[in-house]
Amino acid sequence: MSRIGIVLVAVLLLLLPSVSASAQAPDTVNADDLSEYRAGTYPVQIKYYDEASGQTLEKIVYMTVYYPNTITDADSNEGIDAMDVLLDADVVKGLSQQELIAKAQAKAWRLSDGSAVEITEAIVEYVGGSADSGQYSVTFRTAAGTTNTVTFLEAPHSQILVQNETYIADSLSMSNQVMDWVYLAVFVFVFIPIVLIVAALVRMMVLVRKTKRLLYTEYNREI
Repeated sequence: MSRIGIVLVAVLLLLLPSVSASAQAPDTVNADDLSEYRAGTYPVQIKYYDEASGQTLEKIVYMTVYYPNTITDADSNEGIDAMDVLLDADVVKGLSQQELIAKAQAKAWRLSDGSAVEITEAIVEYVGGSADSGQYSVTFRTAAGTTNTVTFLEAPHSQILVQNETYIADSLSMSNQVMDWVYLAVFVFVFIPIVLIVAALVRMMVLVRKTKRLLYTEYNREI
């Protein structure tokens, strides 16, 4: 590699966020595995081997994993993520703040280094519903004001089970119908043609034998 290339790589690494030599290096993750992680900011170690100088250049950078419900705020240097939740009827009202956080798997962190940030509030607001079910808007907030709002939906447990059973039954019914059509197609387009071909071959063999027998008989008569 040319000297210009080495200088460019060195400058690039210097521009990346620096890590104090006196501070303990964080546990890094593999960049290829980031898609398997939850939303958050993770340290990734980047290495580059320079064949010309025989040196390995290293740097730790922080990469943020985003999902549809992930919120980031550059001003507060925070990210926050949570999930929509489906619960049994008449449950949300009795949940504590920590239980709401646990149900939604809510988490907050600093964008600069991925360190955890405490969620200080979980604000529940009733949106609507019926006597045995309801929809709630739950907003999680940090002390710096970073917020993330998700939906908590209540439904009767029996209704959820019936819907699942109906879905399974419909799926099995549809599957059985498809298999019936497959069997019919195999019978019509595979089995029947094979039977007809075999029958035609047998008939042809019988005719050939009869023809040979007649020819042999006529030949003997002429002699």
